[in-house]
Amino acid sequence: MKPENHKNIWLFAEHKHEKLMPVFQELLTKAKCLANEIENCKLCALIIGSSLENVVKEAEESGADIVYYVDDEKLLNYNCESYTTVLEGIINEYKPLAFLFGATSMGAELAPSLSARVKTGLAAHCVDITTDKHGTLTFIVPAFGGKIECEILIPNHRPQMATVRPGIFEANKLSKANNVQTFRLECPVLPEPRISFVSFIPSKDYTVQKLEESALVIGCGRGVGTDNDFENLKKLAKKLNAAIAFTRPAVDMGWASDEREMVGSSGKSISPTVYLGFGISGATHHLSGINKSRIIISVNKNKKAKMFDASDYKVVAESRAVINALLKAL
Repeated sequence: MKPENHKNIWLFAEHKHEKLMPVFQELLTKAKCLANEIENCKLCALIIGSSLENVVKEAEESGADIVYYVDDEKLLNYNCESYTTVLEGIINEYKPLAFLFGATSMGAELAPSLSARVKTGLAAHCVDITTDKHGTLTFIVPAFGGKIECEILIPNHRPQMATVRPGIFEANKLSKANNVQTFRLECPVLPEPRISFVSFIPSKDYTVQKLEESALVIGCGRGVGTDNDFENLKKLAKKLNAAIAFTRPAVDMGWASDEREMVGSSGKSISPTVYLGFGISGATHHLSGINKSRIIISVNKNKKAKMFDASDYKVVAESRAVINALLKAL
């Protein structure tokens, strides 16, 4: 779409178990700062699904100026084709200036599908966004394993679209907007989906659910040692009620159930109160995912490990020795 008569910043309000996902509030907090710099710009939340009463109420209290929602039983289970069709019609009618998604499993699939439909650009996995007073956004995206940051602009098409990694922006509780407006939109005729929903089996691994919310995260690198040492690290995490974050080498060793537990430029970004890392060298792409931790404690046998440069407290020792000592103390 050509950049004519487009206004307002729209946010895809992803939800789960009748609650908005934490990344929505992160997006809203950042979008609020952007909207304050753009003339006559409002924040719009868009919710898609079925039986949305509780989610809509939460969105109305979130700080968004306008809440749009499409509530239809055909949208109960996420389907990229169906959701893209719904979003395409809304964008063509309301002409957003920008449309932001969380870089979740859903957002990372839905956003590029939508950008192709409406013929606009997409900046993926942003770590920051800036704007000028005219609403031209600059998206900051890491590249080359996080060693550099690139600026991406979408100057000639609208909406300006981006996905933002969860945990990148702070999620501040905003005051309810004055005279917040809520509109229910009709669900369009949907194409027969080529993929049908069969069932959903939730993960049993507690680290996946808690990683982005845990106040204490234990980092696991290749230097943890053997499979037996990793089992002890899991015991330690359980005793401390901590989540476990993995580096890419640790994932490749098979210690993580899948890449959803990986932290870094190609994984999640987290901001725990305490990050306790074991056997982590300190590669740039991992540090980019933990640099918002309040306190970083590192254990590594190599006193020259780059991880120590980013740490508040440093322990030069074998990881297994410190893990076993903590288990004994607990």
